[in-house]
Amino acid sequence: MNSHSMKSAIDPDRQEEAFIDTYLAFLLATASHRISSEFHVRLRELNIAVSTWRILAVLSAKQRSVNELARIVLLNQPTVSKTLIRLERDGLITRQREKDNQRSVRIGLTKKGDALVSKLIPLAEEHEADAFSTLSQTDKRKLVKILRQVIKHNE
Repeated sequence: MNSHSMKSAIDPDRQEEAFIDTYLAFLLATASHRISSEFHVRLRELNIAVSTWRILAVLSAKQRSVNELARIVLLNQPTVSKTLIRLERDGLITRQREKDNQRSVRIGLTKKGDALVSKLIPLAEEHEADAFSTLSQTDKRKLVKILRQVIKHNE
């Protein structure tokens, strides 16, 4: 891809490179929005809220506290709490008090929740493969490594 086509993706009418063309925060936000928006359409077709998808995907790895979930899924705690109430009502999650700290609650998936997320992950993987199909496997691994470094540095 030549540099003109890269600029065209942001502003096809501009002839010279501007600050925004190389501003990483803007480029990351633009890429994230465009890629995520396509997947969010697919989720809506399945009647699954984006917040539900994010929470189930995170919980597929391990149980978490409400605070951990809010931090990881990039949603405020009240939104996460409301979503968890709905997910619990729908039989997708469980809440368990920690033995050593009764005030702390761990959220986990039920079998039904695990079954749902097991159906959604392949759709996400397929979407990701399509969204990043112009990158080689090596470039994808480099991108993941770089993004993890940036995220860790900015925690």
